[in-house]
Amino acid sequence: RAWTGFAEQDIRGNIEEFGTSRNSIDPMKIRPEYRDRFPKTDLSKGYVGDKYPLCVDLPFDHFLRNGAEYRLLGSDPKPELISDTWVGG
Repeated sequence: RAWTGFAEQDIRGNIEEFGTSRNSIDPMKIRPEYRDRFPKTDLSKGYVGDKYPLCVDLPFDHFLRNGAEYRLLGSDPKPELISDTWVGG
């Protein structure tokens, strides 16, 4: 239930779906009214996303500052350069 608020796109004319009226080609659309508003617990008795800052707490245009780097991580599902730890400060 962590990923709530998603719904399938409407069927469109240029795809073939035999025996169903589902659109399984296009990405799902976000429906805010379907969102589950309760926080999700993680496996260590905390909440998902607790260690990450809120967007409103980040400095304005932090990604445009001197020394900021853009790294193309490519299409590898487990790239070497990605890190999932955030050190606030």
